[in-house]
Amino acid sequence: MYTPKLKLLLLFLYCCSSGCKYKPNQNEGLDLTKISAQQQAVIQQCSYTDLSKEFDVKIFLRRFERKDDIYDSCTINLTISDKLTHQKMDTLYINPSFYAPDVFKKCNHVLSYSTKVSFEGVGDDNDYGDIIIADLNFDNKDDIAVINNSGGNGGVFYNYYIQENKKFVLNRYLTDSMNYFPTKINKSKRTLTTYVHASAVSLGEHIYYLTADKGWIEKSHKFVPYPKEP
Repeated sequence: MYTPKLKLLLLFLYCCSSGCKYKPNQNEGLDLTKISAQQQAVIQQCSYTDLSKEFDVKIFLRRFERKDDIYDSCTINLTISDKLTHQKMDTLYINPSFYAPDVFKKCNHVLSYSTKVSFEGVGDDNDYGDIIIADLNFDNKDDIAVINNSGGNGGVFYNYYIQENKKFVLNRYLTDSMNYFPTKINKSKRTLTTYVHASAVSLGEHIYYLTADKGWIEKSHKFVPYPKEP
């Protein structure tokens, strides 16, 4: 019988051979000159009107598929429109570093802390959805997290876009340093807390604090035991 950790390892090895692996520069769009003429695009579109009280979201995903059925490149256009006026607020161009085949395969694998939309098993293996809507900088405005890398046994990596004047700006610290979506969001303490697999018996607890003048810092890091299974 496979243990949960062995299943994660097998999934990671499978995804490494079957996910989107082409890695262009962030936010520059896909360079079609690097895509083989023998590849063809597999297109997925999803529209979300129930994730935010402020805006609607549409995604347009292209997977470039080789004839041997291995997906080896992806690009996403994510359009945000004002909920009331339907005017476009912003468009995000995302070139993920690695997508497993199931990413955005189902449009309902999403989470919203704003409207309480969720999916079954949210948070399992640090997977909080392909798109997440949450107030990440405690200013009462909805921000957006988008999966950037399907990850390994630690979980999924995200890009974090913070809303500024109805535009969505990539936060480099959260994207490059926090990586994983926080298990705890504490508005009163201005902290985000992640729990990441560290060993067979422990998790790494990282607490990130939003200062008033210096932006995000890592407030603490310690090892904690895995929670006991019921």
